[in-house]
Amino acid sequence: MRALYLFLICALSASILEASEIKTETSIVLEELFSNSDDIVGVDLHVAGGYEDGPFYSRWGHAFMVFVNKNEKRYYNNVAISLVANINEEQESLGFLGPLSLYYKGMVGSYPLVVDADYFYYFWQRHVLNEGRPLERISIGLNDVIKDKLLSMLKEYFHDPSKMGSYKFVGNNCVVALSHLLKEAGVPLDDVPVIPLNAKESYSEAGVVSVPTEMVVSPVLNTQKIAQAFSELNITTYDQVNMKLLKELAEKFGADSVYAFLSLDRGLSIYYGDEFKAMFEDELAKNAMKKSFEAHPSLYSLCEDLSCAKNIITAEKKYYGQNTYAKNAFRRHALANSVEGDNIYIRHNQILVEAGKPEARSVELEDVPVASSQKVRFKIQDYIEDESVLVLKAFGQRNYPRKRKFVYLRKVQMQKRGESLYFQGKQCVDLKKNEFHGNCGIIKEERIFKLYAY
Repeated sequence: MRALYLFLICALSASILEASEIKTETSIVLEELFSNSDDIVGVDLHVAGGYEDGPFYSRWGHAFMVFVNKNEKRYYNNVAISLVANINEEQESLGFLGPLSLYYKGMVGSYPLVVDADYFYYFWQRHVLNEGRPLERISIGLNDVIKDKLLSMLKEYFHDPSKMGSYKFVGNNCVVALSHLLKEAGVPLDDVPVIPLNAKESYSEAGVVSVPTEMVVSPVLNTQKIAQAFSELNITTYDQVNMKLLKELAEKFGADSVYAFLSLDRGLSIYYGDEFKAMFEDELAKNAMKKSFEAHPSLYSLCEDLSCAKNIITAEKKYYGQNTYAKNAFRRHALANSVEGDNIYIRHNQILVEAGKPEARSVELEDVPVASSQKVRFKIQDYIEDESVLVLKAFGQRNYPRKRKFVYLRKVQMQKRGESLYFQGKQCVDLKKNEFHGNCGIIKEERIFKLYAY
């Protein structure tokens, strides 16, 4: 009977979780960033989720920015910056009135903003491992003009922080300050997000995000809890482990955490690793931690021709998978048709849409009014199985020649497979939820409503 050395697993888990948090001097980190400016291809805005055990203002999230170096083989070695309130130690130790004083001064803007820089792994350690927050990664490409202006302004702000103004919970917090920095550098943000947790929506609506955003969590966070579960179940040999148990643990702690736990022990990895990976292949593929520690410089290009766009699409499929690509391609297409204006980011999205459309399937929804003064909404009405058709309800208000409401029913041929409907071979509708999958839906294009499926 083979012994299972749980104490070793626990020790390994603890060593991962208790990694050193030695901070590098900001001036040293920025000096490296500025000296390697030619190699920077884009930035990632990372939004850390709310922190339940932290002060109330931390529940809005926190934002910091990572500069992506095309020559850096490990993403965690990229330089990251945060614009934070400068609170000295004397102000932090005001006794029981300290927190109230901090909140008040943070509301009225008593603290100056300063640049805090380190490498991504330091921010990962602080926010993900220590605080248990997820990160949402929002990638933004930069051309040389915007990049040079951004780095020039960052250098200026580091040497003269007063130019950033004072920190305020509302009005000039971490994400507002970073967004103003990007906007002044030339990233076309109409409205900056007020709180970090709204960053994705604001940046997407502005059309500056083309690749998929990612939720990034650490699979090692729950390995100690899984080890504790083994201990409570008195599991001391490999023979006591089975796939039923591992499946139950995956439902409770997440498949990525269980897979990480198995990887910590050679025997568990050999006996159950491959089978577990096959069982949870889709869920494990969604785990963004590995992606967050890889750099994909090609995804930060701002394209001006179809050749560039096709390269990005190929890379997107490779790094994110076909399903994620399809959902993002539909989102990108819908966005390109709704954002007005003319700038490098809008043109980039339009070229990506042009390059990706040949793979999509579409059909016109004839005679549905599309005048700009009208708001038209679509709803999945029914699926007629005998005819293999989806019935869509279009409803809204016609304003010319006089105001009146309208309702149209349109039928689209679709094939049922299990709980889904497929349009010309592409998955489109979730019958169980009665809603479109993320890769399919209605887009208004050239004054015509069309159903697109990617």
